[in-house]
Amino acid sequence: MLGDTEKTAEELSAQADIPAPALSDCCALSYAVCSRKTPTDDSSTRSIRYLRSDVNPSLREMSLILNDDAVLRGWQHLEQVLMTGNPAFAAANGQTFFSTLPRIKNAARTWRAL
Repeated sequence: MLGDTEKTAEELSAQADIPAPALSDCCALSYAVCSRKTPTDDSSTRSIRYLRSDVNPSLREMSLILNDDAVLRGWQHLEQVLMTGNPAFAAANGQTFFSTLPRIKNAARTWRAL
């Protein structure tokens, strides 16, 4: 879909069937995460401003925790949870969420230090 040519959010939006503003925010977020810089275009910072550590409120720490591999592995077993009523996090990761949390927080600190 991307290929070797530049495309606007509107062009990609039509191909991906995703609203252009949401796609634009997603691209801006990807840029911010990969480059660790905030885009200068005000229209593309609507959503990502909350992922900065220097704003209040900041959702950065929550985003880092919720996107950790251990948390995502737990979500991959959602069907099992719905069928059995048993939590999946420990089964997927070998320990409870709260036992894993210190490692996740350390990873978040390491990411922030980069």
